[in-house]
Amino acid sequence: MTYPHVMLQLRRLAWAWASCRPAALWRRGRGLLHTASAACPDSGGPVFTQALAFGDRTAVVDWHGRHTYQDLYQRSLWLSREICRLRACTSGDLGEERVSFLCSNDASYVVAQWASWMSGGIAVPLHSKHPAAQLEYFIQDSRSCVVVAGSEHLALLGPVASRLGVPLLPLPPDVCTGAAEGLLRGEVPAPDWKAWPWKERGAMLMYTSGTTDRPKGVLSTHRNVSAMVTGLVDKWAWTSDDVILHVLPLHHVHGVVNTLLCPLWVGAVCVMLPEFSAQQVWEKFLSSETPRVSVFMAVPTIYSKLIDYYDRHFTQPHVQEYVRAVCRERVRLMVSGSAALPVPVLERWRDITGHTLLERYGMTEIGMALSNPLTAARLPGSVGTPLPGVEVRIVSESPQRGVCSYTVHAEGNERETKVTPGFEEKEGELLVRGPSVFREYWDQPEATKNAFTPDGWFKTGDTVVFKDGRYWIRGRTSVDIIKSGGYKLSALEIERHLLAHPSITDVAVIGVPDVTWGQRVTAVVTLRGGHSLSKQELREWARGVLAPYAVPSELLLVEEIPRNPMGKVNKKELLHQLCTPAPGPPAMQTSGQAVCTPCVGGTLLDTMPSTNAQSPEPEDIVGHAILTQRPVPGARGHAMVVGSEGPTLCITPSRSVQCGMVGSEVTAPCITPSCGVQCGMVGSEGAAPCITPSCGVQCGMVGRPPTLHLGKQVRGVSRVQGDSEESGGLEWEPAVGFQALDLHPGVSVGVQGSSTENSGGRGL
Repeated sequence: MTYPHVMLQLRRLAWAWASCRPAALWRRGRGLLHTASAACPDSGGPVFTQALAFGDRTAVVDWHGRHTYQDLYQRSLWLSREICRLRACTSGDLGEERVSFLCSNDASYVVAQWASWMSGGIAVPLHSKHPAAQLEYFIQDSRSCVVVAGSEHLALLGPVASRLGVPLLPLPPDVCTGAAEGLLRGEVPAPDWKAWPWKERGAMLMYTSGTTDRPKGVLSTHRNVSAMVTGLVDKWAWTSDDVILHVLPLHHVHGVVNTLLCPLWVGAVCVMLPEFSAQQVWEKFLSSETPRVSVFMAVPTIYSKLIDYYDRHFTQPHVQEYVRAVCRERVRLMVSGSAALPVPVLERWRDITGHTLLERYGMTEIGMALSNPLTAARLPGSVGTPLPGVEVRIVSESPQRGVCSYTVHAEGNERETKVTPGFEEKEGELLVRGPSVFREYWDQPEATKNAFTPDGWFKTGDTVVFKDGRYWIRGRTSVDIIKSGGYKLSALEIERHLLAHPSITDVAVIGVPDVTWGQRVTAVVTLRGGHSLSKQELREWARGVLAPYAVPSELLLVEEIPRNPMGKVNKKELLHQLCTPAPGPPAMQTSGQAVCTPCVGGTLLDTMPSTNAQSPEPEDIVGHAILTQRPVPGARGHAMVVGSEGPTLCITPSRSVQCGMVGSEVTAPCITPSCGVQCGMVGSEGAAPCITPSCGVQCGMVGRPPTLHLGKQVRGVSRVQGDSEESGGLEWEPAVGFQALDLHPGVSVGVQGSSTENSGGRGL
């Protein structure tokens, strides 16, 4: 099968390559002789306050055409007055009322954003791919006073605004196509924007991606936004000569600040595509038409799709040589962010374009905090050093006399990082401080308070390490740090290695709760077309690139790993999807026969002997039975069934020691093949097994089940010893408190763990 548009593009490329001399091509570019950053004094005000200084320069190029800074300014001023008129605001200042808007990725977005600020409001950007229910949540939670919508989004937002009783302001076509001066029709001139007290005013209310919790509104001031922008302008040497190709969603920091506000801040050009298209991106890279793209920023998923398009369509050597030459000559900066960049993607992109992608680190609450250097060497996986104005710390909590303090491993800024002696290359949580850090979580004072240390540092929730003069992100402490057999493992690091496997195109590594090991390293994998991979094959291959304790214990094959618009995987949701049974009737016991399902669990209500349990491998069914009430995420492979004549325990054939449930709110008894002793130690960070040395790899408190220790402290020396499949172990003194729970009618006995361990542990 042939593709006419591809053949035409190849003919154009071949002609262009044949008709140009490489020497001349290289002379046209700036290369490392990039001009100095544009001088833009920081008044703390919004970007539009500088727009008139750039006048008739092109600001945005979209599918409507070209728009100058003067055009955008005039159209925004008109819309701001329409917003105030709709709100009956005669002063022209909404006083930080929220303005929600949903526009396409074109000049209308800039107009809506600037108009929100010109009217004295707080901009609340929405995203067209969010379902109506989520859009309704954002508008209602922000208490927006008006909703601005492009004509193409009226059908989606109209019913939402009507239900909430919020005025809906449609954008007329003239906003992107008409003469800007005609919109104002001789109205009074704009006020002196630079006289407004901008710095501490709210600027943007952006909602977090919600990969670990429900989205929270993050309120940043104009001072915060200004610091975000100027730090990047300085670090990445933005100038008015730059032309950036914009393909990202416009409701997160990456798309709003990095790729839109930065170029507009310095008078550069932003070429906006309505949505990402691999074909269109390559056409823009290689086009001889002006403006020619010099800067590109994207998420790893986009780079993967661009590589795939290149491999399928640019197969001729002379075309590949031309592509590489053009990218090296015309494009000065290519950036990847919002998700971990797989090393194979980085290396393949470097082969294709000659560019080593610049990795950086940031989040909605802080903008960008860390960045690789613009011109110096970049190490794969590193996110560089702090940006101008940003201070960082790596810390670990140190509870003392009931007060939670922390120990500083390292502290750094743009100039240097100092490491505390004895904490070299020690992982900890990243703290950030500086003018770019947000003001508050909207309407959540307690969450805001908990997000900061007592001395004012923002707790990112990310685990990092400083080594080789750079910072390295290990992942979200809550989902990307896997605690298995006494080891703390970085899921992101494991993912980077697994992506080098020739059969794997995408992977997400998660920690599935397990009472024996705390968490089991589980790889959720998407394979290349026509490839197959077994767990044993993966484990054998992984032993060559990973430490034994980091090799995945489980392999789950899926057609596609779900990601949000910024390329991030919601691992809590992924764990929930993979470890929650499909809807249907609960597994029931009939005639003494236990019906086992692969993915069930439940709230512990009571424990009692079971004498009639049966399964495909009866020798694995021993000990006590567990009564369950409801399925619980995180119990995959730990099978429990509720029978009509009493509860029975079904253990998967591959394991002789299994556990009922692991979670943050309940305990999970475990059954041992020889002594029948149960263990009820589960805490907020996962399971902490206690092992009886005389029983081998078993789970249990020495002596008696914890139900006999309600309200008491249970102590004992325990030991975890790995078998041939799992190595590593722990030795520690656990201290667990149990209390009675009223969990179910007719059942009065239950147990709940209050902590996982008392004095830490040491690896064996």
